[in-house]
Amino acid sequence: MNSFEILHSENVRAEAQDAILVIPVGAVEQHGPHLPLTVDTEIPVRIASMLVEKLKVIVAPAVTYGARSLPQSGGGPGFPGTINIRGSVLTDYLKDVIAGYIATGFRSIVILNGHYENESFIFEALELCREEGKLEGAKIIAMGWWSVVSDGVLEKLFGDRFPGWHAEHASVCETP
Repeated sequence: MNSFEILHSENVRAEAQDAILVIPVGAVEQHGPHLPLTVDTEIPVRIASMLVEKLKVIVAPAVTYGARSLPQSGGGPGFPGTINIRGSVLTDYLKDVIAGYIATGFRSIVILNGHYENESFIFEALELCREEGKLEGAKIIAMGWWSVVSDGVLEKLFGDRFPGWHAEHASVCETP
């Protein structure tokens, strides 16, 4: 079983025991006129869906709103369609979500981030859970999808001119 939609209160604990739960975390923000506002959520959801084919993975419903989009990364509130939440709200929300999944029985969790600005808030949520003893028995990895893009791919796409992930917004890597 790998689809979250078919879990219910009578089977979720059994399925959680040996599954990897992937929690996609994204944002709603502009990505120019060529991409939808949901790109930062769609990419981690699609990557997680591909993992289902290879591993016993359950893909959780995505966290679709993210931390403030920053102008220095090509985003910002000046663009229509950018909807963001305060970092403290995202931290508290993620803390509750993570603790809830662990309390439900998930022991292997991957938080797959699709919005660069979410990263520090994800780590803060995990640290708060750890401080409160809510991570006992769980193995958790938090990562941005870009962290698995190989140097070879970056070399092929950019040569020696890769601007860095903070500036690669709505550009070559996010555009199909």
